[in-house]
Amino acid sequence: MMLRESDRFIKATEMISDSQYQTILDIGCRDKALKKYLKENVTYQGIDFEDDDDVLGHNLEEGIPFPDKSFDIVFALDVLEHVENIHFLFSEILRVSKNEAVVALPNMSYWKFRLRYLKGRDISDKYILPAKKILDRHRWLTSYKSSKFLIQSLSGNLKIVEKKYYYQYNSKLLKWFDLNLSKKFPNIFVYATIFKISKYD
Repeated sequence: MMLRESDRFIKATEMISDSQYQTILDIGCRDKALKKYLKENVTYQGIDFEDDDDVLGHNLEEGIPFPDKSFDIVFALDVLEHVENIHFLFSEILRVSKNEAVVALPNMSYWKFRLRYLKGRDISDKYILPAKKILDRHRWLTSYKSSKFLIQSLSGNLKIVEKKYYYQYNSKLLKWFDLNLSKKFPNIFVYATIFKISKYD
């Protein structure tokens, strides 16, 4: 009953409307897994904690160290909730994007997380109180409702398209449960949301 990591990248890249894109910025890229789902011969640049091939080690709290409109498309998949100044980083994402930005945010109001908390367990390991300082933790308790409001508020008049995605249960009953109830109660039955923000001149 695991959410396949590939599903997130497939759904995110399916949202791209600019088929002629040549340059990509992948914020919080980790092992550059997104790169496998992009078309060939693109100029790929990642940002994460440490330098690596095609990856710039950089603290995102200080912004994105590239000029305006440097990349055709900017991806920030499950990144915004990790920074203290979420509003600043979102403005930076729009600033360095030439055409589109694709942003994914988790829904910590999802029923499975609620149930875990009700049973006295941690919602996620991203929220535990660690014995030592860690960099990779959530600073915000995001929900579908709050994420949608944030993206709409900060995007101004830019066009936004959203795609809800769901936990990849093996059980057909649980899949049906999420898909059908999410239409009326998305804040409880949507696992995460991907937003595409378009900014064509």
